[in-house]
Amino acid sequence: MLFRRHSKKKLHKNELNGILESQVHKNCILFQKPIVCFGQLQNYTMDDSSLKIHLNTLPIHGLEHPGQVILLSSSWEDLALLSAHIICYDQGWHLFFETSLVEEIRQTAIENESRQDKLLKVMETLCNYLAREGK
Repeated sequence: MLFRRHSKKKLHKNELNGILESQVHKNCILFQKPIVCFGQLQNYTMDDSSLKIHLNTLPIHGLEHPGQVILLSSSWEDLALLSAHIICYDQGWHLFFETSLVEEIRQTAIENESRQDKLLKVMETLCNYLAREGK
């Protein structure tokens, strides 16, 4: 379900720009199998062919910390936008900006000691969010 293409509806760059602009320096969750990490949108650039996002990853107990800054990029054809969730199909990454989801993932990571339990609970939380979002 995490990688199912949602719609062939053309992505509106102005709509995406509005969401990204409102999320600069705010917390988000990056899911790029098998990585789930906590970060903040540092900045982004758009041109006629692509989107580039600089994500400052932050160490949170229980989640991966792949490095200080991650560069995410995608062509426009491979992006989808669902409320506060950006999907890049070819690269396989998701950015979640919904404040309550970000906090729920952070709490889940902190509360679960076992890596396997933590990953299962985080994935369950993400799947439940996607199921609600798809309605």
